[in-house]
Amino acid sequence: MIDIHLEGNILSVPDDATIKELIPLSARTELVCGAYVNNIVKSLEFSVKNGDDVRMIDVRDEVGMRIYFSTLLLIFSKATHNVFPEKEISISYSLGGGIYCEFKNREPMTVETIETIKQEMNSIISREIAVQKLKIPWREAYLFMRHHKVSSATNPDLMVYVHAREITLYEL
Repeated sequence: MIDIHLEGNILSVPDDATIKELIPLSARTELVCGAYVNNIVKSLEFSVKNGDDVRMIDVRDEVGMRIYFSTLLLIFSKATHNVFPEKEISISYSLGGGIYCEFKNREPMTVETIETIKQEMNSIISREIAVQKLKIPWREAYLFMRHHKVSSATNPDLMVYVHAREITLYEL
């Protein structure tokens, strides 16, 4: 057992306890999407260590809403790829608080298309697949984005301006 500080309370928890496992012990139990651990944002899969200071993040927080929004875009992208692997999507941000998405060939998204994507998104969510954070070399990330024809804020052509050795990507 280890001792942690959870929102001002000292608790003894198992050595390998994750943020996700701490949620029921928190004052915030709904729509928790991460936590500040020693003032650094961590995922639900992060294992706490002895002496850690933990504060839950939910969608009422600005950071929580960004985590939620990014995760929803990842699920949307994965679901669309699963049901329409031959189609490329373009995601454009912020239209009155929402997102504008379209198929690259300007083919309209029908009600049936949207419903199919929505069902696949619900399927992905119901399986509670953990989002994996990957740190990969810049060149590998660039080639991955070119191969998969990624477009949006992570356009591979914009990567020539990134001067980092590693790039963080997320996968389901």
